[in-house]
Amino acid sequence: MLFSVAGKAQGTLIHYWHFNNFTTAMYFPSISGIAADYSIHDTSKAKILFAPKPGVSSVYPTYEDPYPTVAADTDIYNLRLGQPAGTALRPRNPCDSMYLLFYIPTVHYRNIVLKYESETSSLGHGPTHQVFDYSIDSGATWRTSGLSEPLDSAGTAFRLITVSFTSDSAVNNNPKLVFRITFSGNTTGTSGNNRFDNVTVDGDSIYAVSTITTTPAAYGPFCNSSTNTLSVPFTSVGAYTGGFSVQLSNPDGSFPTTSPVIIGSGLTSPIFAAISSGVTPSTHYRVRVINSSPLIYGSDNGSDITINAPPTAYAVTGGGSYCGGGTGVNIGVANSQSGVSYQLYLAGVATGSAVTGTGAALTIGSETTAGTYTVKGVYTVTPACATNMTGNAIVSVNPAPAAITGTTNVCVGSAIALHDATTGGTWSRSNTNVSIGSTGIVTGLAAGTSIITYTGAGGCAVTTTVNVNAVSAITGTMAICNGTSTTLADATGTGTWTSSNTNATIGASSGTVTGANAGMSVITFTSTAGCTATSTITINAQPAAITGPTALCASTTISLANTVTGGVWVSSSPATATIGSLSGTVSGVATGTTNITYTMPGGCYANTTVTVSLSPGPILGSSTVCAGAISALSDAVGGGLWTSSSANAIIGSLTGSVTGVVTGVATITYSLGGTSCTVTKPITVNPSPAGITGTMNICAGTTTPLGDVTGGG
Repeated sequence: MLFSVAGKAQGTLIHYWHFNNFTTAMYFPSISGIAADYSIHDTSKAKILFAPKPGVSSVYPTYEDPYPTVAADTDIYNLRLGQPAGTALRPRNPCDSMYLLFYIPTVHYRNIVLKYESETSSLGHGPTHQVFDYSIDSGATWRTSGLSEPLDSAGTAFRLITVSFTSDSAVNNNPKLVFRITFSGNTTGTSGNNRFDNVTVDGDSIYAVSTITTTPAAYGPFCNSSTNTLSVPFTSVGAYTGGFSVQLSNPDGSFPTTSPVIIGSGLTSPIFAAISSGVTPSTHYRVRVINSSPLIYGSDNGSDITINAPPTAYAVTGGGSYCGGGTGVNIGVANSQSGVSYQLYLAGVATGSAVTGTGAALTIGSETTAGTYTVKGVYTVTPACATNMTGNAIVSVNPAPAAITGTTNVCVGSAIALHDATTGGTWSRSNTNVSIGSTGIVTGLAAGTSIITYTGAGGCAVTTTVNVNAVSAITGTMAICNGTSTTLADATGTGTWTSSNTNATIGASSGTVTGANAGMSVITFTSTAGCTATSTITINAQPAAITGPTALCASTTISLANTVTGGVWVSSSPATATIGSLSGTVSGVATGTTNITYTMPGGCYANTTVTVSLSPGPILGSSTVCAGAISALSDAVGGGLWTSSSANAIIGSLTGSVTGVVTGVATITYSLGGTSCTVTKPITVNPSPAGITGTMNICAGTTTPLGDVTGGG
């Protein structure tokens, strides 16, 4: 429930502490006073101080800190000026040697009432009582006679405490009034505390009822580099013998009652005022209308006034030279301020878009136009608040060389020529895939790419990329015979094949070479990139067909021949037949077949198969036969056939029996079947004698002549 020490609500708020700006703990002996968050007087004169009793050691272990309230605290009973429940003041135990002092001047006011919300951290640890007294002479003497109540007992939730001073007139219109709380019960421990929030002092003016209301109005923002004027309307109630004045607040929005800053005066509304140049920059200034006779402080204008200082003058950075056609050079400032807009100027004319500061070094733009650039900083919300940055940036443009011309494809081992119309420059390469001379001659060294740079006399450069192409060596048989073919290859892949002459033809895409004439031909492979590989192929003469018999008998010879001279003869089976390497004479050795090859010096050859048959032995038997008689011939090698060269004698083809027919000579031939292996023997056919004539009967011991007409027998 609410607890109230007697007193009534008063009409004017003199001082107010809501503690929502109190964020840092303070430790004894370095505890300072907390100024009022609002004061109708000077907030620096109204303060709350957690102070030691006389003689306390400097090592006394106490402090005060901010306490963030929560919903359960019900910190809602004395909120003023639209402030939310938030932070409370928390003087900590031990506090048996400490006071909580409220310095609350009441100049121009009477019927003073002090209100505050309070709670204890716990009944077992926090102080149980707050004992009150006050001083009318800044603490020289203390009294309780004018208090409505002498003390308060603490509770565990915030409640409103109201202390009235209305029975003591010495409190009225007093610049030295101090209210004091002494803690008791649970004050010596190292934990526990009482909490205070929303402290207010209210009172009534000591003068007849007169009021001044400054009309709510927004002003600015302004720049403190020049005088800023404003019209301040107001309304007043009461009789005034003095003129009205416009008072400018302190930078934090508080209004001092001593040495007020008067910026305008007048007898009627509105008053035209002027804020002088050079005032401290702030975003919390306010103005109010006051009157000195009687002394009445009017309400303020109701909203903060921002007065900025001109932006800080930082050094202009960047500039320099760049190559024509490039992106230019950056221009900026060495540092920047948030809320300030920085604009580039070229020869006094704004160029490009303004850039807002970041609190760090800033690039404003990349500039390509030659000239001298300056920078002006302007507060975004105060356009008149501007500063020229120090120094300038000069941009110059160097001419770039002309574009590199010439083919950009080169083969390994070949060269190309690059050119640049801009003279006086130097050539360079990005890697060792190529070499490049001072005249732009590029030689391919290894497959890949290389960036070629031409740098002009002014340092500007242009580039081009050169592709270095490689082609593999031609592989395959490099000697063939006339009329034969072979297929060549190149690992590079797709390309075109050509022959240097008609000694050989070659398939353009297949690489198949056919010999046409004896001699040599240069074969060229051209890749799709235009790179070539060459190889010389030899086309050797092909011999003609071998002529001569292809069969012979063992121990006999035949002669083979070829119309193309210069070759060498070889028998594949010398055990069957041998051949003279130069003569071509074949000698039969044993029955069978052999391959006879005639090879030219270039390796081209012709061949034929020769068959060697068995030779018969000599014909055995009589070499004469009588006409009409039979004679038997034979041969040690059987199986042959017998023939007679004439009708003088006939012979059985299988038996070898010769029959004389007509006197004369016949040649008998014995041939082994299916071959030309033969042996001959001449047979003479003699006439047979005529019949014997004479006496065919004689006596023993006698003779008789016989005769034959044939004679010679």
